[in-house]
Amino acid sequence: MKLANFKQTRCVRTISRMLLLLGVFSFTQTILAQVTIGSGIPPSAGALLDLKQENSTNGGANSTKGLLLPRVNLTDWRNLYPMFSADTGYINNVGDKKDNYDKAHAGMVVYNVNNCLNTVTADGTGAYVWNGLRWESLSDQTSSLASGVQVHADQDGNQFYSGDFGDAGRWMLYNLRARKYADGTPLPASPSLDFTVDEPMWLYPMPDGGDGMDDKWVKDYEPLGLMYNGYAALGGHKLYTIDQGQEESETPGPDEVESIGAGKVQGICPNGWHIPSDREWNELEKEIYNKRETYSSYIPTDTPFSPATWNSGWETQAPYPPAWFRGSDSSNGHNLAMIAPCQTSVSGNTLKSKPSTKGGFYVILAGRITTNPVNTLNFGSEGNLVSSSLANSAGYGTPEMYTRNFFSNNSKVRRSKLMYSMFVSVRCKKDVP
Repeated sequence: MKLANFKQTRCVRTISRMLLLLGVFSFTQTILAQVTIGSGIPPSAGALLDLKQENSTNGGANSTKGLLLPRVNLTDWRNLYPMFSADTGYINNVGDKKDNYDKAHAGMVVYNVNNCLNTVTADGTGAYVWNGLRWESLSDQTSSLASGVQVHADQDGNQFYSGDFGDAGRWMLYNLRARKYADGTPLPASPSLDFTVDEPMWLYPMPDGGDGMDDKWVKDYEPLGLMYNGYAALGGHKLYTIDQGQEESETPGPDEVESIGAGKVQGICPNGWHIPSDREWNELEKEIYNKRETYSSYIPTDTPFSPATWNSGWETQAPYPPAWFRGSDSSNGHNLAMIAPCQTSVSGNTLKSKPSTKGGFYVILAGRITTNPVNTLNFGSEGNLVSSSLANSAGYGTPEMYTRNFFSNNSKVRRSKLMYSMFVSVRCKKDVP
């Protein structure tokens, strides 16, 4: 009798263990299929992973806490860095490793802590998703535009922002990227080094020593825009036997662009926009100089400009050394207030423009491209923007244009002249109805 009881007990225990193992196995399969984190409540029927503290009805609150994404210092829009920044196989795409990894990681989400990842707006921090090709912000930049900032498209469909600068009017906040005139007339379909110095041409901006043939930098940093020579930028405006720079008067003189022909030069700009004149550049600089805290990250306790307000005498200073640098004599000035802080080769906190989305002028330091031979100079440390005002350069036999030059290591803006054969950046100003 005792032996029978013992055998019965052992049989029950064996069956119990088998049932327990079956239960564990079944539970494991459930865990592998669907999971709840935050409580022991079963996950919702359609959820692979369900984060909740309690059940809810009709989509109501089921938690007092949230999902905290990993903080990652993303360093490149178009690569899975820092994830594979030390992986030479990925970097060099050995055996299609980069292509395969890029596709496999599509949908990965992180919270980016690098404010300068997005050089278009400098609003780089926030949640990003890898879409298989690049990091894409999950925030809607256009929904947070500052008052006065508008979104437009040029004649090629490229999107750009514009900002309101008070009495100075509305200006582009990106460098232009159009490859044809507003009437559809194309510039050369692609960059070429086979051109004459007086032929309208565009080239790509690129690091020093480059020849303007590589599109990588524009693809990675769209606000760089394209580089245009004077013949392309001004679209045939070549009346260079008079000096069209601003005269010492409150209204445009007879030789200024405003008094010649239509009063403005559309050039490569979209319809409704034009290349700003020397006088209009001075008006913009004055606005930013006198209202630095509106357009830049300067605050009242920062070292003031010296003098405190714009000096009208700067507007007609000679566009050659030593007078061509104009502005504040202090370590702070309107040059720094106009330059984008997130540059490809500039570090430090001296560059102060607000992001484009917040109405800053956001100068991009794309350098300039010379000819004979074609060569990029000062990429990442200097920005050159064209004006429609020409200088009297008849003695040289070739047009010269007034420009504005911005430098990463100077508090002042330079008003100078460059030959038409030089390739520089273009910012357009909105026509006044």
